[in-house]
Amino acid sequence: MSDARFVDELTMAFVIEAGDEPQSLWVRVGAVYGPDGERDEPGVWVEYQEKHMASRMQGPVLLTPAVWRQLAEHVEAWLQQWEKKDA
Repeated sequence: MSDARFVDELTMAFVIEAGDEPQSLWVRVGAVYGPDGERDEPGVWVEYQEKHMASRMQGPVLLTPAVWRQLAEHVEAWLQQWEKKDA
């Protein structure tokens, strides 16, 4: 079971009850800065915490909005295929 918790308007933690200690996946949207200053599009940062609020974050992985959307689209399609298989 998982529980989505908003940390602020741009950060969300997904707390996953797995095993003895909950794990968490943190997702944040925000500005990306390069050598020439702030870029035109935001980034999506994803971090993993093995023990929610009790271990160091792993990551972050920085994704562009296009990569995030493509990833979400493919995962949703795979989930729908899986659900059809079980129906």
